[in-house]
Amino acid sequence: MKKLLYIFIIVNIILLNYSCTAVNKINSIDSGAYKRAIILNDDTKMKTVLKNAQVWDLGDSIRIGYMDFKDSSGEVLMYTPDYNSRLILYKTSFDIDILSLPFKIRPGIAGIPTQMNSNFNAAFYVGKKFDKIVVSSAMNYAHSKDRVILSGGFGGGAFAGLGSVTINEHVAKNMVDIEYEGLALVTGVAGIYDAEAFNIGLAIGIDHLFDKNRHHWIYQNRPWIGVLFGLNLN
Repeated sequence: MKKLLYIFIIVNIILLNYSCTAVNKINSIDSGAYKRAIILNDDTKMKTVLKNAQVWDLGDSIRIGYMDFKDSSGEVLMYTPDYNSRLILYKTSFDIDILSLPFKIRPGIAGIPTQMNSNFNAAFYVGKKFDKIVVSSAMNYAHSKDRVILSGGFGGGAFAGLGSVTINEHVAKNMVDIEYEGLALVTGVAGIYDAEAFNIGLAIGIDHLFDKNRHHWIYQNRPWIGVLFGLNLN
């Protein structure tokens, strides 16, 4: 269990660091509330930070402030993408996904070595997502400026769903004389990297077999680690 936990933590730290580099190219910014907005000037090294900012994407520029768009009071900044400056936005949001677990790695037990199972598994995931967006400018083929928006996101949460598990005499303490696919409840926690079109991540969880052989199944409620793919519902 400790080895699985260490692997889970290390891989998710790697995913977190990778997501913080903001590598997914997107076309626009979602207007709304952001945890933090930072404008960096690479020439002067000046940094302007606004916490709990409201951001509006106006196309050629981005409006940043603490007020409603129609209000005329409060602090407002207008950011226009430039070669020498960057706008960095941080946002947290509630995340709901449907996950598929294409394979699981189960530690060795009862004389059976470590296994990689590829049975069908699907789960409903709920968690929190942390996004980083970087807005800058780059020269295009016509020697004019193009706005460049890069994003990266990382999330963590819990999941529950259903999956199939192979039951035979070897994994059921010789208490069954047939081999069949049993139905199991799949639960656990996951760390997810948001790749825009889909999500990928690492999960650690347990399976709970529903039928009468659950008392004999050697993997009942024992931890596994697996790779997941997800489809964002929100």
